[in-house]
Formats: sequence, C-alpha cells, structure tokens
Amino acid sequence: MNCLVSGAVQPWEQAEGAVHCLADAASHPVVDRDFLAKRLSLIEQAWDLTHFPHHCQLKATVCTRLADVARSGKVTLSDSFLAKIRAAAAQTEHRNLQAEALNFLDFLETLK
Repeated sequence: MNCLVSGAVQPWEQAEGAVHCLADAASHPVVDRDFLAKRLSLIEQAWDLTHFPHHCQLKATVCTRLADVARSGKVTLSDSFLAKIRAAAAQTEHRNLQAEALNFLDFLETLK
C-alpha cells in the first residue's frame, strides 16, 4: 500500500472500513445481537475472498477488531469462522495475519 497515491477506493478498503465501524458499534447499547450476527456473516463471506492482493491485510484487520465485537458479549463467532481464524494462525505465508489471528485466539481464551 502506498498512502501517497490517490485513487479510487477499492472494495477491500470499503470492507475494511465496515469492519472498523462494526467493531466500534458493537459496544453501543442500541446495537443488538441480530445486527451483529448478520454483519459477522458477511465478514465471514468476505474472508473467503482471496482474489485481491490485500486479502491478508483485510483478514488481519478483521482479527484485530473482532476482539471488540467479542468483548461486547452480544454475539459469538460461528465454528466455521473460528476454524478460518485458526487456519490463519497456523499459516506462515502472511506473518502479520498470523500474528493478529494468534492474538485474537489468545484473547478468546481470556473470555472463558
């Protein structure tokens, strides 16, 4: 990424922004479980897309911000989504993604 280059907003950038918004909104009292669950499903679907160069950055952001969603206590991640995050933690090709996935999984252990 080159932040000095100005161009059209890419869909992955919009998705990343949506993840930040959802994480920030999770703690708001009017945001309920259904609202979060529907959007987490969409984020999980986006996770499966790997055809764009920055998919690993989007996934790392998801891992980073999911802690805020989980901290709200309003929703839990599906087993399939957790499996994808575990796979990200186990891979070694994208180190930042691996680190963020491991951090998120460690955070989940503190909630038990």
